[in-house]
Amino acid sequence: MRTLLVYEDERTVNFLPLTWLRPVYDLRCGALTLREKAQRRIKHDALALFCRSYLSDVIRERTKAIVNDLSQISGEVVLVNGRSIISSQVAENISELQVGEALVNKNGELVAAVVEAKKLTWLSSDTPKVDAWKEMSLNERLTDAVVLDYLWQIPILLEESDVIADDIKLISAQANLTSLPNGVISYGDEIFVEEGARIYGGVVISAEDGPVFISSRSSITPPTFIQGPSFIGSGTHVDGAKIRPGTVLGPVCRIGGEVEATVFHGYSNKHHDGFIGHAYIGEWVNIGAMTTCSDLKNNYGTVRVWVNGEMVETGELKIGCFIGDHSKLGIGVMLTTGAVIGIACNIYGAEVTPKFVPSFSWGNSEEGFVVHELDKAIATAAKMMSRRKVELTKAEEELLRKVFELTSSERQK
Repeated sequence: MRTLLVYEDERTVNFLPLTWLRPVYDLRCGALTLREKAQRRIKHDALALFCRSYLSDVIRERTKAIVNDLSQISGEVVLVNGRSIISSQVAENISELQVGEALVNKNGELVAAVVEAKKLTWLSSDTPKVDAWKEMSLNERLTDAVVLDYLWQIPILLEESDVIADDIKLISAQANLTSLPNGVISYGDEIFVEEGARIYGGVVISAEDGPVFISSRSSITPPTFIQGPSFIGSGTHVDGAKIRPGTVLGPVCRIGGEVEATVFHGYSNKHHDGFIGHAYIGEWVNIGAMTTCSDLKNNYGTVRVWVNGEMVETGELKIGCFIGDHSKLGIGVMLTTGAVIGIACNIYGAEVTPKFVPSFSWGNSEEGFVVHELDKAIATAAKMMSRRKVELTKAEEELLRKVFELTSSERQK
């Protein structure tokens, strides 16, 4: 029995608000989430997931994995740091590891290791220290694999690395593909269309700078222009949009306007004009018409981002916005460069947003923000989900209530 075990550590806080309602390894980085990359590329017989305890009920509900239970794990374990990007090359390197060996990046962070289950007692902590794995005294091999430290690294990697192309290579090899319909204007060869996708005449797709994958049940209407590398998820509708390089649209999104180097995690809407770039948008987010984010400062300076209670210098010129799950933005909202919007926020008005809006906030910059009442936030979440024929489960409702408590200090500052 060989178990694949993916865990998160203390640096999960660097990825808030997108990790309030999911483990860090369930963030999408390319066509696949970090966990999916590991699952699909590393041979294993069983899957185990370790996460913060308050997430465990929802993770058990969504997966068939062993969750936070060392007693169910025995024998050989492939241990994967949930912040690691398991590319095809890294997966090959992992396959060469012997028991007692680890892949470590240039910063000394664990990427993956092969160990005996009895060595994993340090995982009993909710969020172990970054270097807690070192107590296993493993033989280390150096790798150039990426271990994410901050959320803003994801859109940068989408645009500047081959993470999307690497995922598309894996997915397209296993997909039922069809040809482009008549009337679609295409440039380049690496355009992959899954059976069941509908692309209307007049759509323009360019794979000159990277591949494009269009999933089943998706719909693309003119005058949409898609530039690769880009990924369009299952059931997503792209309506007259400009999809720039580095864009990943998860399942069941509604997208219009212009999107560049951005992840829409899934089940979110930006159906109208407006620009979102170098950003990460969570699930069940609605972005109103003409709402736009800035991803470049007027003075071409580097961007600072709010991370776990303080402003952090990114050292990057192009950083957009980060919007937590279940947040709603009305028409014409202006998102400042590097804006962080918490979960379950309701923002309206044409004013420029603050750099940070705490979770469960209601209001705008001019009038100020009040607390978004918890029961009303949950009711809105359930309504939006029902429109996509998805039920808000009891475990998910309890998770929202728990995170409301955990984020109370944000709203008191």
